[in-house]
Amino acid sequence: MALLGQTRLNGHQSHPSTTSNSASTSHRLSIYWNGLYRLVGYLLYHAQWLYILPVILPLSILCRWWRRWRDWMVVWLATAQRAHDRKVAAVQRQVREWNSGGRKGKLCTGRTAHESMSWRPARYKRFLRGVRLGHLRYILEVRGG
Repeated sequence: MALLGQTRLNGHQSHPSTTSNSASTSHRLSIYWNGLYRLVGYLLYHAQWLYILPVILPLSILCRWWRRWRDWMVVWLATAQRAHDRKVAAVQRQVREWNSGGRKGKLCTGRTAHESMSWRPARYKRFLRGVRLGHLRYILEVRGG
């Protein structure tokens, strides 16, 4: 007589672990993935240091090194000073286009959300004319008065 979960094949009883039941296997997998999903969510929320220390911290250090190297190269090669007139001309061209277009709307900086220094989304910029200033990144000279 076969017990619950066992089947009789060719006169031999098989063990429940050797029977292939795709429904129970998929159920076990869904329980496994659900548990894994909940564990990862718990760790991401309650144990941030587990991914901040080995992942985010090294990436932020590499990003800082890259920026310092880029800034050093700009100063060493003097590219910002040589390209300043061209960059200012690009801003002037944008303002002249706005002026010749009938001055429709007000002007504002065309910074994107990730370039902004505010947590608040700048929804007002959708209705204004944005002047791109992203290429004017470096301060060349400060004159005291």
